Amino acid sequence: MVVMIRASAMFLSIVILLGVCGCRASKPADKETEVMELTFSFWEPGMAHELEDALQKVADGYEELHPDIHIELLPQAVETYQDWIKSRLVSDDLPDIQSNHGTNLTTQYNAGMILNITDMLNSESPYEKGRLWKECFDKRHLNNNTAKEYKYIPFFGTSLGVYYNKTIYDELNLQVPDTWDEFMANCEAIENAGKLPIAFMAQKFDACSWIKWEIAGGLFARKHLSDPDININGDLSVSSYEAYRATLTGELDFTKDVEYQEEYREYVKYLREFLQYCGGFPGFEESVAKAMFLSGEAAHIHTGSWDVQGIMKNEGIDFEVGIFQFPRFTEANTPYVGKRISNLSEQSIAITKSVYKEEGKLEAAVDFLRYLTSKEVYQQFINDTAQIPVVKDIAYVEGTEVFKIDGYSHDELLLKTEGDTIIHEILSGKEPILDDRFFKQMQEKLIAVASDYAQKHNLSAENGYYLEETPNGVFEDEK
Repeated sequence: MVVMIRASAMFLSIVILLGVCGCRASKPADKETEVMELTFSFWEPGMAHELEDALQKVADGYEELHPDIHIELLPQAVETYQDWIKSRLVSDDLPDIQSNHGTNLTTQYNAGMILNITDMLNSESPYEKGRLWKECFDKRHLNNNTAKEYKYIPFFGTSLGVYYNKTIYDELNLQVPDTWDEFMANCEAIENAGKLPIAFMAQKFDACSWIKWEIAGGLFARKHLSDPDININGDLSVSSYEAYRATLTGELDFTKDVEYQEEYREYVKYLREFLQYCGGFPGFEESVAKAMFLSGEAAHIHTGSWDVQGIMKNEGIDFEVGIFQFPRFTEANTPYVGKRISNLSEQSIAITKSVYKEEGKLEAAVDFLRYLTSKEVYQQFINDTAQIPVVKDIAYVEGTEVFKIDGYSHDELLLKTEGDTIIHEILSGKEPILDDRFFKQMQEKLIAVASDYAQKHNLSAENGYYLEETPNGVFEDEK
């Protein structure tokens, strides 16, 4: 699926690309009314503060209904958010409401910092009469918690795509690629025309993970999903828990299993093919890569749905922008052809133990989140941010339907084996030596990481590595 939007006028400044503005000033209390303040932290993924502006609109609407409550937004930069949260945690000053990855919220929950909100979700929302609060959410998103207890709610969905310069495509008479080989052929033609094919954010950890998801998953997800020794719970995802379980039980051993070694070599082969069109070592910082794309210097950038506003709806560029799903692999690339990889995930929201510091804060925090996720308010939030909705019966913003990919979740098995080292080696022109010594060192690191992860998350054979549930459905091998 392809979506194209025309943009024109002045180019946005790099300052806007880089900045995440500070917190807004607190609303002064009315002289006759004591105002309770709820703090709400999140990271700003957009380039023009779209999330903060949209949430401010939500907060203003809530405060009109509840003049005795003030919502203090605490937006932070993506790169420093986790350290900022850790510092607040150490000083016992967590925000009352926190947006974060579900895994990070689960870790805080296990440490007693996040509240169990199961009872709240199982009660009726005053903004959606006749429905339990949990019934307001799209089930596939809410069920990424567990069916037994809820630590957080979904905030909005995120997914990945390839943004491309439609003007360059038209000038070179290129077609939007559907397959990997078509994509690589386009990149070659663009390079021959003197343009940079891909502005790859190699200095951004997440961006390195994304391309590894796409390549490793696209090549081998179907194989790993149909392997009962790896996809132990038989669902639609090879998760971190399953990858670490396979390591700890010896099912995944790169020192003994030649087949896994060959898989890894094949993965690196396609990673190298992609990286040859990415500009060389050391790769670009996020802001630089986006500036190169927006200035027309680069033809593609691989990034997420959170950039729709900043890229596709950017009125500061003078060329046409489109987006396509990451190209699929075919039988010419892999014998394990299946669906595309769907990188749909959620940003989540939790209530922290800080609400216990003031009477009535817990009830106010729950009420605000119910207001935020009520249909009318949430639809406006989605309209303002162009994020992927997680609430039922909410329309997608034009330009985001491309992220509706019916595919497998990304495959974690090969991704646990190394960080960004190989990506940076390839970008620097080095040829990774994938010999017995390499796989021995990789296995040792994998075991160390798996053991540490299992200890932190209490994973063991006794509790089945928490893999008894199948929240995403049962995998059926495709013919």
